[in-house]
Amino acid sequence: MAILDRSDAELKAMLAAGVLGERRTEVAQAVLKRRRLERLQDWLSRHSWVAALFAAVGISAFLFPKLAQK
Repeated sequence: MAILDRSDAELKAMLAAGVLGERRTEVAQAVLKRRRLERLQDWLSRHSWVAALFAAVGISAFLFPKLAQK
């Protein structure tokens, strides 16, 4: 079975066990990272108010740097 076809749990178990070669380990880590980012983007798209809150905090830290230092 190809690395891309395996579940996250299977990939994590294989990485923990060290059964993958160097190249396949890099691919598995990249696949897990991409999937994690996709899940985060999906979650943020369903909860757009959180993304707006993060943007507001970022903008306020940029506009009012003295407040962010306290």
